[in-house]
Amino acid sequence: MNRTDQEQKKMMEINERMVDRTVRVTEGQTNGWIGKVVSVIDHENFFIRKNKDSEAQTVNMFDIRSL
Repeated sequence: MNRTDQEQKKMMEINERMVDRTVRVTEGQTNGWIGKVVSVIDHENFFIRKNKDSEAQTVNMFDIRSL
């Protein structure tokens, strides 16, 4: 979906509220995994870590659920 720069900026502001929250990642057809939002990449993607020692992964906002 094409969004204006203003819409993208507003979405980024809203997504920033998710930083440091625990979420369930539901990518693919597996049961998913639990992780913590590290940062926001853009208006649709987050960096999420499975645990403190793991490398952050890029995850689309449509593949996460709040806990």
